[in-house]
Amino acid sequence: MKRKFRRLKQNRLMQLESALRSSEERFYKVFHENPAMVSMISVLDGVYFDVNRSWLSITGYKREEVIGRSIFELDFLISFNQSRDGFFDETNKGSEIIFQTKDKERRIGLQSSSIINIDRKDYVLAITYDITDKKKMEKELSRLDRLNLIGQLAGGIGHEIRNPLTTVKGFLQLMHRKDELYDFHEYIDLMISELDRANSIITDFLSLSKTKNMFQSPENINSIIQKMFPLLRAHAFAADKQIDLVLDTVSEILGDEKELRQLILNLVQNGLDASLPRQFVTIKTYMDESNVVLQIIDRGKGIPKEILDKIGTPFFTTKDHGTGLGLAVCYGVVERHRAKIRVETSEKGTSFIIVFPQNNM
Repeated sequence: MKRKFRRLKQNRLMQLESALRSSEERFYKVFHENPAMVSMISVLDGVYFDVNRSWLSITGYKREEVIGRSIFELDFLISFNQSRDGFFDETNKGSEIIFQTKDKERRIGLQSSSIINIDRKDYVLAITYDITDKKKMEKELSRLDRLNLIGQLAGGIGHEIRNPLTTVKGFLQLMHRKDELYDFHEYIDLMISELDRANSIITDFLSLSKTKNMFQSPENINSIIQKMFPLLRAHAFAADKQIDLVLDTVSEILGDEKELRQLILNLVQNGLDASLPRQFVTIKTYMDESNVVLQIIDRGKGIPKEILDKIGTPFFTTKDHGTGLGLAVCYGVVERHRAKIRVETSEKGTSFIIVFPQNNM
């Protein structure tokens, strides 16, 4: 009887050990093959016990650079105060965090965590989803919606405003021809100029809408730039600056020539405004795989980080003159051409990079 009991006990132990091994294998597989960033951190001292492949891939660290080091020593979490309590107060909340990669790039994560016990030791099991790109996309969609709303409003009232402006301008031009009003020609010219400026602002408003009608045809961006070069060079000369062309052979894109000209003119003018006297603004084109890339480079002081997210927002400007619509119009043109725009900036200058995708044609 005792032998039978001992045999049953041994079998039970073997079953438990087998179940434990299976459980550990499942945990290991879920832990290391999870697409989310998963880490285990000691509750006692905040030291990393283990991290999965996704964690290492996204942060850029090697395993030996992480395991055995404290979360505070590693300087990984930016959104928490550099204290032990600051981290553990945030467990179980599924909250957004800001973390930092090995290259000091700040990213946004959605983190959930819980306390688990392994070998009688407590660990924080943290699961973090990198939502940086999602946040950027949401911000871009919100900005495009604002652009489109303003464009729709302008489309609704633009013609109603333009009609009386055209009438007033017509009468002013008639008055300009009368000899008895010669002494008032200077004032009449000023009024006509201001009416033209108002009309130009209305045109910019209408250009913000992503539903604006376009007349698209196969276009070569280099040909458009070369035809515009005398005008661009004149703008640069007037500002005591220069234009530098670096044009590689590029494929044709499907586009509206008038809109593409407006895009180039606005970006170059923006670069000239940002650049110091006797500096160059470079217009560059090249192929990136099968995408056509247009790049406008200035040699200014760069864009401060605190206003970088506001670039392209209607009415936002750092200049003493202008309406704040120039770059907003550019973003509208880019959107209608199914292209992408990004800004790279440093204290040595700023680049606006527009990528026209291969399926644009």
